[in-house]
Amino acid sequence: MMRQLFEPIQVDSYETDNISCKYEAITFFELVFIECGSGFQNLNGHTIPFKSGAIFLLLPEEHYSLTLNEKSLVHFIKFQKVYFEKTTIQGIAFNFKEWFQKLEYIFYSQARTEFPIIKSESDNETIKNLLSVIIAECTTKATYCDIIVHNTLFSVLNIVARNLSANINKEHYSKQQQIISFIQSNIYNSEYLSINWLSKEFGISDTYFSEYFKANFGISLKQYILRYKIQLVEVKLQFTDMTLSEIAYELGFTDLNHLSKTFQKLRNMPLGSCREKLKIELAKANQ
Repeated sequence: MMRQLFEPIQVDSYETDNISCKYEAITFFELVFIECGSGFQNLNGHTIPFKSGAIFLLLPEEHYSLTLNEKSLVHFIKFQKVYFEKTTIQGIAFNFKEWFQKLEYIFYSQARTEFPIIKSESDNETIKNLLSVIIAECTTKATYCDIIVHNTLFSVLNIVARNLSANINKEHYSKQQQIISFIQSNIYNSEYLSINWLSKEFGISDTYFSEYFKANFGISLKQYILRYKIQLVEVKLQFTDMTLSEIAYELGFTDLNHLSKTFQKLRNMPLGSCREKLKIELAKANQ
């Protein structure tokens, strides 16, 4: 059975050497922070070691478990989609759609499962302090705690995004990894996704780039971009209330008909049926 969350946000902290975290699917977003300790995480069938300072960002329907090697202090911050939907808290409006687009790179970056995510020592200290604020506010539930927690979590996720973005061109990344990260982080800017731009960015001849890309990734650049965009379409169908036309425009499709035909070809199902299917699945999971 999938683990469920019935509050918009929930914070759990454990100081232990044995934590009950079975390998199963979740129905919410979850930020896991290892303040101190070590162990390994099993995420979607992949075993990933971690140590103090590690941060995981987990998505709905992902499967994971956590095993500790020693006494550790672990914080789980769980939140639902509704927590960041367009709403007003203490008179301040917050637009989930705009925020989600800005931080999409967090959710689907290949760097999300590489540790440490936060390579900046100052950012690591900042996140520790911000998480302490979230934990304290969720515990005391004092006046204005909702907006304080809301904005603090928003800041934490933006710091994670900044570190992921800053790390995509580091030397420990292969050129292939850098290319994929660049494409993913610039998916809304078609100019940066052209062969002309990419060949200059990565020092590869423009006449050879297409051959290089297909040889390394087993697919053409155009098809990779289309498949990644369709993946993002599914994300938006599940986690936002954007119209199909809005999604088509945001991802650079000519029009809704263009998106629908592409989706049908790659997913072998109508675009409208996918949204309905995802909503039914989420409703069943949260019963």
